[in-house]
Amino acid sequence: MSLLLFAICLLAAPTPDIVLINHDIRTLENSDLLSNVQVVYESTDWFLALGDGDQINCESLILVSDFAELEDYSIVHLQTSNDYVSAQAVGEVLFIRDQIALVTNLNDSGSFHSFPGIHLIQPLRIYSRSEQDPFRITQMENPLVSEIVAQVNEDTLISTIQTLEDFGTRLCVTPEFLSSCEWIEEKLLDFGLTANVELFNFTYSGTTYESYNVVAEKPGLIEPEIIVIICGHLDSITNSNPYVSAPGADDNASGSATVLEAARILSQCNFRYTIRFLFFGAEEVGLIGSDIYATEAAANGDSIIAVINLDMILYAPESMETLFVPYNTISTDLANNMEAISGLYVPDLDLNVIYSPGTTYSDHASFWQQGYPALLGIEDGINSNPYYHQETDLLANYLGYFPFPTLCVKASIATVAVYADPLAEGIEEEFQGEDFGISFVGPVPASKNLAVHLTGTTGSVEITLFDLAGREAATANLGSGSNNQATFDVSKLPAGVYGLRATSGQMHDTRMVLVTQ
Repeated sequence: MSLLLFAICLLAAPTPDIVLINHDIRTLENSDLLSNVQVVYESTDWFLALGDGDQINCESLILVSDFAELEDYSIVHLQTSNDYVSAQAVGEVLFIRDQIALVTNLNDSGSFHSFPGIHLIQPLRIYSRSEQDPFRITQMENPLVSEIVAQVNEDTLISTIQTLEDFGTRLCVTPEFLSSCEWIEEKLLDFGLTANVELFNFTYSGTTYESYNVVAEKPGLIEPEIIVIICGHLDSITNSNPYVSAPGADDNASGSATVLEAARILSQCNFRYTIRFLFFGAEEVGLIGSDIYATEAAANGDSIIAVINLDMILYAPESMETLFVPYNTISTDLANNMEAISGLYVPDLDLNVIYSPGTTYSDHASFWQQGYPALLGIEDGINSNPYYHQETDLLANYLGYFPFPTLCVKASIATVAVYADPLAEGIEEEFQGEDFGISFVGPVPASKNLAVHLTGTTGSVEITLFDLAGREAATANLGSGSNNQATFDVSKLPAGVYGLRATSGQMHDTRMVLVTQ
């Protein structure tokens, strides 16, 4: 339902309340409560919802009675916990807890600048509770991924960041921002993505403002309807005069450079699934570009199995050389696997992977709202960064922190490559005319027996279960004319993620499975 239609429905029906519910939403997934409310913000142990506060039978507090218009309220992400002064500068504070404030009657709503002490002012939006496609699993350890990661070039990253900084400002409504989008578009075309690059314009605040997303795609050769996304926002902002100066080297030329480096490398490879490279506009003014994209993707029924969003990866002084990776419930598997993939391909990178559904101040949150698994990768020291939203957000101030940014890029690209499932030269052609593959693996997670069903077999098949080090844990051989099924006893295996590979002649199929004890 569109926000406009939702607003019309609210006006036609009794107006609900904005209610604070003091429960971890995961404990209520199977309760009637979530069928009677609409979630608009989720934290670790509480969430905000629209509903009849008097009818909610759990620990709750009505924050706003007779709620009317979604657009009248915003979530403010604070840099410091319970910073009432900064929140009050944004608008009327209705509620504040930790680094989150709910505000109304926004001040300076028509201006473009960043408020000191604020990460993001995020319009209140309804979270989709609809289920997306189940988590897809692929082979984690793959020599092709090692080859892909080895192609990441630090000099190229630095050059890209400097070029984006040199536009002077990339405020989302300026001619300079459009020029930066056109430069990105030209680079993507140079990589050979000629038939799949789009400079997409959109308007917001009615039709008052216009901005752009840049979208490119590497189609999958076997299952192109399954999509993996790597993204970052291209726009920048400052606390002073962003129309004139908003260089945004860290925020977020660094994330955009990651996506462009991924496009440079991955455009030259073949994959089972489709990869999309996205550069969003208007992130700094409320995640507008990504919200429009993710909403349309959900409406189109896009099967997105993973979103990796990069936003600020340059600032890494001593003791802060860590990539912060927050995740929500639906992104748990993706988070665990990114941590494992990084450990496998980029062991020198330290990750802080943590359940934090309230961290919604970047574009991954737009995909969370539509029920897609998504992760944010951001420097752990963001709240200490002295250049954040300043005219001093310049590449020269971060050069001493390399190679940390390069390690972040490698981990991100490795994760995208593993999920997209790279194909050896010629393999994709052998798959094209065949129906061979793994049709079922379960239960997942498995603790006793793991069943594997195959389809399209005409000859003998070898099925191998292996650990992350590539060591064979179990194997089964199916002869020609078998029932195309195998069962593995995993009860004695250590808990963890395992690869599963089925091979028949020149054809193969892979999955990843989780074993628990």
